[in-house]
Amino acid sequence: MRYILTRTGTPAATRSYSRTSLESLFPRTAEWDRRTPAVDIHEEEGRYVLEAELPGVAESDIEVKLEDSLLIIHATPNRDAAQETSHGNGNGSRYLVRERAQREFGRSFVLPKDVNRDAIKAHHRNGVLTLTLDKVAASKPRSIPIQN
Repeated sequence: MRYILTRTGTPAATRSYSRTSLESLFPRTAEWDRRTPAVDIHEEEGRYVLEAELPGVAESDIEVKLEDSLLIIHATPNRDAAQETSHGNGNGSRYLVRERAQREFGRSFVLPKDVNRDAIKAHHRNGVLTLTLDKVAASKPRSIPIQN
């Protein structure tokens, strides 16, 4: 689905780039240094399916909303305040290496015209958010009679 791949940095961003222009502007980064979740989008008969990897993010920390034709996925992982201030895990220890820091992030996608905006469904299971975007029924051409 080439239309849904338009991406913006944050929900409030005003500029958007296609995936190909993003790849040409920025070099590939290491997987562990990603600041946005990996997303797969595929097209099935009558719908699109978007799957976003959100490991360690609770369902209650995920927000999915639709503003006109902009689909926004936003997550704010719930951090334990004591953990953040002590730099430990809450039992008197301290981190020696911490590569799994939880970060707030957002992804935005411009939906194609054939998505039924009233029939979008979201499911979160095993760290994967799945959005099902049903297509509208194709309108068939019809004859318009000329009246006298």
